[in-house]
Amino acid sequence: MLSKTMFIAISILLTASHVLTPAIGQAKSGRFLLISDIHFDPFHDPSLFEKLADQPVEQWKQILASSRNLQFSRYGQDTDYSLLKSTLDDALKRIPDPDFIIYPGDSTAHNWQKKYDSMAKHSHLSDPAAYRSFKTKTIQFLARQFRQRWPQTPVVATLGNNDSYCGDYMITPQGPFLSMFANAWAPLLGDSINLSAFRKSFSDHSHYTMRIPSMRHHRVIVFDNVYWSNRYDNACGAATQTPALDQLAWLETVLADSSAAGEKVWLLLHIPAGVNNFVSSNAKQDNYAGPVTYWQQALASRFAQLVERYGSTIQIVFAGHTHMDDFRIIRLDGKASLLMKIAPSVSPVFGNNPAYQIYDYDCDSGRLKNYRTFFLTNLSTYLELGSAAVPNWDLEYDFQKAYKLPSLNAATVEKLANGIKTDGTIRKAYSDFYDVNGPSAFNAETVYGYSCAILNPTPAKYKACSNAENQIP
Repeated sequence: MLSKTMFIAISILLTASHVLTPAIGQAKSGRFLLISDIHFDPFHDPSLFEKLADQPVEQWKQILASSRNLQFSRYGQDTDYSLLKSTLDDALKRIPDPDFIIYPGDSTAHNWQKKYDSMAKHSHLSDPAAYRSFKTKTIQFLARQFRQRWPQTPVVATLGNNDSYCGDYMITPQGPFLSMFANAWAPLLGDSINLSAFRKSFSDHSHYTMRIPSMRHHRVIVFDNVYWSNRYDNACGAATQTPALDQLAWLETVLADSSAAGEKVWLLLHIPAGVNNFVSSNAKQDNYAGPVTYWQQALASRFAQLVERYGSTIQIVFAGHTHMDDFRIIRLDGKASLLMKIAPSVSPVFGNNPAYQIYDYDCDSGRLKNYRTFFLTNLSTYLELGSAAVPNWDLEYDFQKAYKLPSLNAATVEKLANGIKTDGTIRKAYSDFYDVNGPSAFNAETVYGYSCAILNPTPAKYKACSNAENQIP
């Protein structure tokens, strides 16, 4: 017979075991942070430029913090140090221990060469070594900002079209920027990846793949798809290079290997597929030649073939680039097959409010459950009050609650997109969330076009949708 003391001790152990062990069949949830398109602008305070150029990156934080101009970037500007610090500090407060961080690229500011040449003693062409040194330190500084806040968290990143020595949309295959970025970012990937293999793969072809420790039988496939853009120009490389085709061949090999191993994959890239509705809808007013796409159409068709072949393997695609909170769906045989989630940006350069997102996912299946968007609510007020203002970050929306959808996937986003056309509440929510409650001017016609862009990634289908007679009532 058990003594009373022993009975109590066993009861406590059994109770603790029941509390700490998930019930059979209960899925384990994880969380990760998504931050995109920071477009850090170290030129924001011109008085600091010479110090930043002369001093090692270890001194940059102190130099930037000494600025007399601590106001946040305005609409139409990229991210200054004050906005960068506020964004990362708020994200750290809300999610101090994410399983991992996803960063879809564009680390450096727009018009980089023009800004540099206006402040440097010698232009980027006259002194390319000094120019490269300054951009290198900018990338290193951003990497340090992530690592100082999340020292144990893998930060899975790719490049954007502004991340280059050569120029916008001019990333050089096998060029020095790729090897520099690989060296700067390798310490942030954690111990779940072979770092020497990463450095070689990224330096040669700006792609890599890694497994996420919190998920079983899953991997993230990362590639810099700026090569796929209609605007890409290999201005500093060789005419014989075929980086986009090389990436597609590599991607097919990795997907085949993952499929054979029974793995599920997430894709991380910068530029989303489909139609650029903002450009296409505005172009209709003057000499409209048809929908404008983000990718070269031959490459988009090749990618669609891979999605068709490996649709059971690819779960989701994460992208950035547009700076807006949006979606794209790859459809096969009339069915929503793959979701591309487009992340809002930190940079307010296109009139959006700065934002980041926190995602909930199933660690076993890799399926996404939900996300919440957090944003800077008082950018306009902050600019008016200057140093007397306090930045206010808050929840903008919860995907499940706002759209009354059970999870995040191609099928649920298809319902959302159709709801834009038929449901005024959904239409209003999407319009508000698209630019993170920024000062955009939506109307029924343009919102209808955005719904068409979500559902129809090919020019022909988008054109048919946008010309349809059943306009929003």
